Amino acid sequence: AVAEESFAKALQRVSAHHMHCVPSTLGDALEGMRSDVINRAVQHGEFGQNLARDVVAPLADLRTKMSRKIKSIANAATSLQKDVKGAEDKYRRTHRQFERAMREAEEEINSATKAGLGLIPETAAKEVSEILDGVRTGGNGSAATSPFATP
Repeated sequence: AVAEESFAKALQRVSAHHMHCVPSTLGDALEGMRSDVINRAVQHGEFGQNLARDVVAPLADLRTKMSRKIKSIANAATSLQKDVKGAEDKYRRTHRQFERAMREAEEEINSATKAGLGLIPETAAKEVSEILDGVRTGGNGSAATSPFATP
């Protein structure tokens, strides 16, 4: 747009020079050429203005809007990355807790199995109930009958 307007101004400067000629065919040709240069200067000037108004300005507006949109998307992406990292950290913590609980449960099952408790829930519940009854009543007169009691 700026180039078109500069070219139009240059054409206007060229057309401003008057060549004084004797009226003749050459003079008429020079005057026709001068009129053509003036006409082209007007056309290029209008084209430059239209280009600035219809192309450059909308593109500048679009660039501004897209710049804002890009910043918004970048902020959202950063926020999402933080959320994902937080979720991953929470998952890892929870997974570690789960694994720890699983190890403890396995250790408890192994301890119960070594102590003579069955792995079937009904049997284990019955055995625990019997052991607790023995501890409460004193079993053979003492709590030492419990398989959990230390000698």
